[in-house]
Amino acid sequence: MAKFSSTNQPKKQGRHPGRTVSDWIRLIAKSTVAGLNPINGEKENLTGNQVVAIKLFQKIWQDEDLGAMKEWIDRTEGKVEQKITQDINHNIFIETAIAKLETMPNRIEAYATNN
Repeated sequence: MAKFSSTNQPKKQGRHPGRTVSDWIRLIAKSTVAGLNPINGEKENLTGNQVVAIKLFQKIWQDEDLGAMKEWIDRTEGKVEQKITQDINHNIFIETAIAKLETMPNRIEAYATNN
């Protein structure tokens, strides 16, 4: 069996031509749909993004859904900053372990010679 190289490649490779799911979602989000706005009860042309925002608002208002509330706040106020802490003693332990492993062949040879 031949190895893969720049000249030996499978016939079907990479992404196939055409729109991806993400492309379709972006297209729908920007397009408008005539419908009834449930907030004000009027017929309007709404974009896909507006429909999603209205549905999210309904979930918050009618269902008192905490997950939807968090999503709304994250999108309007920005996500809460997450801090990461690291224990410096852990790094020192790893450096010590590596140093011991590096000297191990010499110690094994010395032990074999003495015994």
